[in-house]
Amino acid sequence: PFLSTLLVHEEFEASSPGTEHDPSDHLLASKPENGLRFWKRFLKDPSGDAHQKYKAYLDCLPMSTDDPNFDATPDFWTDEEIEQLPFLAEDARSRKQAIQNLVAEYKHDARVTSSIQQACWLVQTRGFSTYKKAVDLDGQEGLLSRVVLIPMLDMINHGGSGVGSSTNAELQVVETKAYDESFYALIASKLIPKGSEIRICYGTGRESSLDLFFKYGFLPSQEINEELRKVDSLIQKQRKR
Repeated sequence: PFLSTLLVHEEFEASSPGTEHDPSDHLLASKPENGLRFWKRFLKDPSGDAHQKYKAYLDCLPMSTDDPNFDATPDFWTDEEIEQLPFLAEDARSRKQAIQNLVAEYKHDARVTSSIQQACWLVQTRGFSTYKKAVDLDGQEGLLSRVVLIPMLDMINHGGSGVGSSTNAELQVVETKAYDESFYALIASKLIPKGSEIRICYGTGRESSLDLFFKYGFLPSQEINEELRKVDSLIQKQRKR
């Protein structure tokens, strides 16, 4: 179990009895504003309590584009490079613009704007969006959504989904009755031989390889050939129209 987590943001959405929420509609970790929240709470003041509490973990994270563990997403691409991204160029431009809007008030300090951009990347690529049914202080039922960073769990590699997947574990939210309390555990989804690498599936498991590339900056090797064939087929169809 993982008891130590960095809470970046949470929000409660009330609902009528019997209403079902689709957590995939939220995907909070992908929202750039949560990167700004993460920066303000954990990175802005290195001497602050929040930073010092998680310093050992924060020191392990890629804090610059020069870090060998940094995989550039379209957030860091030029406009010309984004235009070459099949089917996702509009989403990439929109996200990049949203980040630029967030850092506008800090534009006089290039170091700060760079740090916030990196924070947005960190939350998108390493943050987990979690959900639990809850009852607020007014007795209203609803869905409590959280964005958290879970130290060391985000170091686990992607195993993919579907045919050829090497995923053998999954994140499980251990719910409690308390509104503000959740625990997280890594659960084996299949027998894991001694000495084998533990892998989880990034995202919801429904993303295409291009979606994963857009969000995480890499193309899953076991899915790339099939995905590229699909992309090539769609491009050829568009050209024939």
